[in-house]
Amino acid sequence: MRKWLYSSTFRKRIWLSISMFTAAALIVSGIISSTIASNILEKKSYSLNQGMVDKSAQALEEKLRKIRLAVLTFVSSDQFNQLIARASSGEQLSYYDHFTLNKSLQTPIFQMQLIEPGITSFLIHTPIGEFYSNSSGRNEATLFEKSNLFHYLDHKLPTWVESHEDDLFVGSKKVLSLLFEPYIQNTSSNMKMVVNVSETALRDYLMMNNDEAVMMLFTENSKLAFETDPITRELSKNEGFTSQLMGKKGHFDYTFKGEKYLVNYSTVSYPDNWLVVHLMRRDALLRDVRLIQWMTVSTIVLFVLLTLLISGRLTSRLLKPLNNLQSVMKKVEQDDLKVRFVSEYKDEFTHVGLRLNSMLDRIGLLIQERTEAEKAERMAELKALQAQINPHFLYNTLNTILWKSFSNEHNEVRQMIVSLSKLFRLGLNNGDELTNVDKEIEHVSEYLLIQKMCYTDLFEFEIECDDEVKDFQTLKLLLQPLVENSILHGFKDLHEKGLIRISVIQEHGVLTMRVEDNGQGFDAVRKMDQFNMSESSSTNGFALHNIYKRVQLYYGHKAGFTMSSVPYDKTIIQISIPVRAEGEGFE
Repeated sequence: MRKWLYSSTFRKRIWLSISMFTAAALIVSGIISSTIASNILEKKSYSLNQGMVDKSAQALEEKLRKIRLAVLTFVSSDQFNQLIARASSGEQLSYYDHFTLNKSLQTPIFQMQLIEPGITSFLIHTPIGEFYSNSSGRNEATLFEKSNLFHYLDHKLPTWVESHEDDLFVGSKKVLSLLFEPYIQNTSSNMKMVVNVSETALRDYLMMNNDEAVMMLFTENSKLAFETDPITRELSKNEGFTSQLMGKKGHFDYTFKGEKYLVNYSTVSYPDNWLVVHLMRRDALLRDVRLIQWMTVSTIVLFVLLTLLISGRLTSRLLKPLNNLQSVMKKVEQDDLKVRFVSEYKDEFTHVGLRLNSMLDRIGLLIQERTEAEKAERMAELKALQAQINPHFLYNTLNTILWKSFSNEHNEVRQMIVSLSKLFRLGLNNGDELTNVDKEIEHVSEYLLIQKMCYTDLFEFEIECDDEVKDFQTLKLLLQPLVENSILHGFKDLHEKGLIRISVIQEHGVLTMRVEDNGQGFDAVRKMDQFNMSESSSTNGFALHNIYKRVQLYYGHKAGFTMSSVPYDKTIIQISIPVRAEGEGFE
């Protein structure tokens, strides 16, 4: 055997080991299964089930004692003694006296419900009127003499009434009722008391820890107290079943509708002689045997899976560095250049991973250098575009100042010189590309004032700007080229007075600057197509293309530039840029 083992292949030795391991598992499982089966079958005996029903009977007896104790606490109260005295006198009560007496009874009623929360409502029927718990809400439509409980008064009291709808109080809850007549020495008060106990509370109390069994509960009148399962009503009317419930306690087998049951019962001797019955399906007992069978199979499968799991885990651990390296490379394929290979191993895979890290570091450095170069290039191009402002405006303004000085219009000359000074100061902006909306509005206002003096009666202008946007940042010299385009090209050959409207608003984190005029307009769709193809075929197009390109260079895809035009009615150019906090710069 040893010689064959040494001469066989590794694959055969593994196969032999697994076979022996599986055989051992079968043997161990068989021993365990037989042992567990013997113990379970021994424990799942009639005595065990009888013990369960005895505990249920004890729990029910405790519950019924508690209800009786709660009622006894009430009848021992001073308020109830006052009620007895008034009822014994036979004197009819006024509405106020009845109300006062009923109100005084609420405290002992509340104390009774504290002792036993299962008591949902309480009523005392006397010759001088009814007294009850106010919290329950008396159903005035049902008189006590017409209620479901009245005919039970012919029975020997106290007595229990099986589950029924409570028609004495609002809500029609399912309750069990305790009817009794308080004993009053040397007095005939003709007083009846009704204690309603919640069916749900009593059923839930008895069904605790009895999920597998079907419970039946019979009152001292041998009536089913309430239903816990669809079969309980049928069994309670089956004489073949009820006739076997003999004596204080016992057990028997019973077959109902082809289903075999183990029946255990026990009597609650005090104070009400109720009978608790448990029905356990035989399948529930056999389920443990099936559990043993499944455990046997599971044990075998477990050993097989354990072998596969060990080999799989071992392989996974050996290939962990390679898997980590593969994961890093997949992330690099998804443009995540910040990822790095990390491993506690010192094998060949780790060396490859460290070389990959070095390569990624060099790639990141090259990308950073390229990004900075592109940023510098964009800034240079942006400054070049800002410098491309039409110089004709300056010549025209100086000529106008000269002409007005010859005409002794000194105030207008002074105003034009101040406006021109402000215009250049705001335009230079200390060399910064960014300004705020307030300065941009002031810059275009000074420009429009100068142009109105140069072109008398050519146009009027309106500016609307919310105060909340005045501190927002924007590129400088955005509005002035737009209004210049309106004056030089929009109002050319215009036979009526022109109007320029400027508005600046902020909505949903976007700053919108809009310039509108009533000039001759242009083909807005064709113009936008030219901008998208970086073409500008006219002076008019050059000014607008300048603004379009500056906005795209600085803000990228976050900016919007739209145009629409209806000749001699409404031409609108709108710039939308993201709202920037003070100090936030170029991206």
